[in-house]
Formats: sequence, C-alpha cells, structure tokens
Amino acid sequence: KRYAIDSDEEGFILYEITDKYEIKNKYRLKL
Repeated sequence: KRYAIDSDEEGFILYEITDKYEIKNKYRLKL
C-alpha cells in the first residue's frame, strides 16, 4: 500500500493511494 500525508490547522490527514496515485481512503489523524 502507498500512503501520502498532509497537514492543516486541525492536524494531519493520511491518504491511502493506489498504484495509479488515486485516493482510495482518507484518514483524519488527531494528535
């Protein structure tokens, strides 16, 4: 599986992406 991570004012967002770099799932990470 491939993952990408992004951040904003609320914390982090983890994206699970496919081999074609399409977003499969999005997870909000609260720290």
